[in-house]
Amino acid sequence: MDINRFANAKSLAQMQFKAVGNASKQRIRLDKFRRITYVLYYLCEYSVYILTFYFLMYLKVLPDYPLVDSLNPIVWSKEVHVFDKYLLFLGMMLLIHGFMRSQGFLFAGNGERSLTEDLFFSAKATSYAFLMSIGITFLLKTTFIYSRVTLVTFAVLMLVEGVMLRAAYKYAIRMLNEKGLLQDRVLIVGAGKVGNELVSTLEAEKRSKYKIIGYLDDYKIGSDVIGKTTELESILQNQHVDVVYITIPSERRVIESILHTIYKYNVDIRIIPEMFDRMSTVFAFHTDSNQPYMEIVKTPLRGINVLLKRLFDILISSLLLILLSPLFFGLGLWTKLDSKGPVFFKQVRVGKNGVPFSMIKFRSMRVDAERLRENLDKENAVSGGACI
Repeated sequence: MDINRFANAKSLAQMQFKAVGNASKQRIRLDKFRRITYVLYYLCEYSVYILTFYFLMYLKVLPDYPLVDSLNPIVWSKEVHVFDKYLLFLGMMLLIHGFMRSQGFLFAGNGERSLTEDLFFSAKATSYAFLMSIGITFLLKTTFIYSRVTLVTFAVLMLVEGVMLRAAYKYAIRMLNEKGLLQDRVLIVGAGKVGNELVSTLEAEKRSKYKIIGYLDDYKIGSDVIGKTTELESILQNQHVDVVYITIPSERRVIESILHTIYKYNVDIRIIPEMFDRMSTVFAFHTDSNQPYMEIVKTPLRGINVLLKRLFDILISSLLLILLSPLFFGLGLWTKLDSKGPVFFKQVRVGKNGVPFSMIKFRSMRVDAERLRENLDKENAVSGGACI
């Protein structure tokens, strides 16, 4: 009797393992297809960058070597004595650019950025790569070998090509989503207000990234409700599900049962927190007390990224000050000739977190504007002001 019971239990476990494996195959194929699209995109992107650099070398450097076969880069390495220096710069720039891109994806996790965020990040990675490569060549004392026009043109073309390629990639992904080749199939636990709002949000996605399978709910019925929460495992085994949204965070016992059931399946689990509509900032998860908690943070920057952003701000602002200095000089001269008094106006204002700071701007008012304002305020207080 015990032997039969053991055999039945073993057979049931094997059937369950097989069901879990079969349910994961669709997701595995989808993830593999996505990886292939990513690899093809990056191969295409960096191939375009290399061809662009080759084309600029052909236009700007090769004319100085009229006897060299201008169409054969293998010959360049032997007969163009600056070729290895240019190749070093290209390698450094693409390596740093690739590192910046990979860092961005690591910090983003599985979250997908919008097209605007993606383009901004790509432009920032190109700028960092170019400036850092210039800095390294300065340390290597090879800066004066390069054609500045060639390097700056290459950086600008990388920016333009990166934007165009990323936009084209996003468009191609959207087309594949509309055909159902890359869509995530979504199952929503809870057919209440939050679940309905979630469906409206996902269906409004312009990228057609999600396909709603239906709801699981223990208390509601309808054409969209395909079962109860107790039927979750059966649905996972019989239907292709990529993402499960849980919209009933207050039902802790139900959620514990759902998580216990779903954890062994190859699906993404996403829990919509309570008061989600009031959450407009970033969260950090902590476990430094007896109870874990989420802390609302005002900025996602942490650690080395704070330093990198500060360096980037200083570098870009310094560069802009240098480039715009003729305009600033003209404005200052105009202000000085137009009226007596200082060129700049200084005032203490309230900044981030309520901390005061000194603001300096070109003076566009009279020198005694502050005193006149006080007099006007007194006159308004005496007269009582106008009724609106």
